[in-house]
Amino acid sequence: SNCQSREGSASRPSTQVSLRFANRLVNSVAEFTGMPKLDPGARDLLCRAIAFQVQMGSGTEDICTTLSHACVYASELALSPDFQLQGPEVGNIMVMLIFLADSWLQDDALPLHQWHSHLFKKSCSIRALNLATMRLLKSRNYNLRVEHGRINAHYMSLVAVCWGLPLRRAGSGKTIDI
Repeated sequence: SNCQSREGSASRPSTQVSLRFANRLVNSVAEFTGMPKLDPGARDLLCRAIAFQVQMGSGTEDICTTLSHACVYASELALSPDFQLQGPEVGNIMVMLIFLADSWLQDDALPLHQWHSHLFKKSCSIRALNLATMRLLKSRNYNLRVEHGRINAHYMSLVAVCWGLPLRRAGSGKTIDI
């Protein structure tokens, strides 16, 4: 399944640009986190989250840095028996992890209510989203810092995807067709 443009979004250049790369970025994120076969609903939500970041003015490097952190968060979360990163719910969890990474990394981060109104309004209340986000933050012991070495390979691979270069799986040296 690929990211699809929403009706009326063709006139917005930022949406076109984000959709152009969103599917490849989602494939990379799925590969990095060990979830190469994402549920179609999860894939769509992740594509919309990337498009949302672009629409809100985030640049390629900022998005790649945020996604790199979210990949590390998800990889660590996958080790926890309290969270299951599979099925349609994985999209919600990944987008909340992207929100947490964005909040940690950006001086002028997008507030949760904007993420809610653009991505979650039909699926949950702002209160439920806030509680779920706090649960994820607590699972990280309220620490969003990631060692530079843990994100560097992810970041370089994601930037390569944005520039149309072959993707190298972080740490493996293997080229992956996406």
